[in-house]
Amino acid sequence: MQPKKKIIISSIVFGAITMGIGGLVIYPIWRSMEHDHEKLVAQERELATIEADRKNMENFEKLSEERVAEFSQLETVFVDLDPPVRFIEFLESEAQRSQLKLNITAGVPQKLQDDRWPSINFLISSKGSYPNFLKFLKKVELSLSAVEIQNLVVTGLGKQETLGEQTRKLPSKDVEFSLTIKAYTK
Repeated sequence: MQPKKKIIISSIVFGAITMGIGGLVIYPIWRSMEHDHEKLVAQERELATIEADRKNMENFEKLSEERVAEFSQLETVFVDLDPPVRFIEFLESEAQRSQLKLNITAGVPQKLQDDRWPSINFLISSKGSYPNFLKFLKKVELSLSAVEIQNLVVTGLGKQETLGEQTRKLPSKDVEFSLTIKAYTK
């Protein structure tokens, strides 16, 4: 064989051996490195997510510590169901301050599909002056309890005056009213 052919054959054999070593040794190492890199990137993402969750938890704990008083007040917003004495006493004291005498009828506790919380309805009726009625209604609406005014009916009461055979109604500041208060419960 001529030296030129020997060099070519040797080069081909050497190239094949190099490619074989590269294919059998270097390629699996390379694939392993790529796989390890992907795992490292996934772990870094997971670590970043965990760190963000930890910061959110710290912020939540800090906020909840700052708002403890507000959260405790939230408990007082809902009317006690068993029995709703505190709320009825509130209504009666506000009525007394407004110079009204109330008739209060408590309904049955219920949980309606559209409501977030269970509730109980109170039917309230009374007679009194219109300004006193408005003062009472404002106090109920601005109370710290979670309430909703429903079915409000106000009727003006007039004085009867008879002149001969004619009777006419004179205007008066007195009204008769009834309303339903929906109070949300615990």
